[in-house]
Amino acid sequence: GAAFETKGCATNDCSTDVNNGGSDGNGSVYVTIENVRLNDYYFAEDQAKIGAHVPGNTKCHHHSYKCCFCKANGVRSTQVGIWIPESRNNDTGTRHFFVNNVVSRSTQADGVNLHGKILNATVQNTYFANTGDDTFALWGASSDPTAVTFKNCVAVNPGIMRPHFYGVCVATYGLKEVVFDGMTCRSTTSAKAIVPEWGGGDTFYRTSMFVFYTS
Repeated sequence: GAAFETKGCATNDCSTDVNNGGSDGNGSVYVTIENVRLNDYYFAEDQAKIGAHVPGNTKCHHHSYKCCFCKANGVRSTQVGIWIPESRNNDTGTRHFFVNNVVSRSTQADGVNLHGKILNATVQNTYFANTGDDTFALWGASSDPTAVTFKNCVAVNPGIMRPHFYGVCVATYGLKEVVFDGMTCRSTTSAKAIVPEWGGGDTFYRTSMFVFYTS
């Protein structure tokens, strides 16, 4: 789950009847998240574990996933920082969503992920560090998110919680309209990348500033 999660389906594609948090599953309207620090309480104690190698955790060969980051890394943080799930009323979805001045020290997966039908969403003046996946993601698939803005946002160490197996500063997976303005991306070098346990001794490093997918 996420530190902040709006109403919607419990599964990514609404393939079951289960909604998150006992909600009706319909998109939220007029949401403001402002002046918050996330996953900071234990950060000083857990900082040394961020990006650290966990033995037996990188058997990620694409033909036989035996233990691809299945072991806990010991970092106490939420799965996601801010999450909008796909909603039951995906014709209207989540509307008028505003995020301002939010800091997150770590997340096990994404920092911010806006999924499904979204209209009029702004994420601005944020700092998200040490994710295990994308830092700022717009995942509209075929739902055509519209009037979405990410402005003056900082992403630090994308993907380091699964040491650079995958993680980008900004990613899109289907959209109709989005603006990225004043984005900053900071990442460690490939020296922090993993050497997978499937053999060959090759270094695996898959980190980018921007990736754009259509769905």
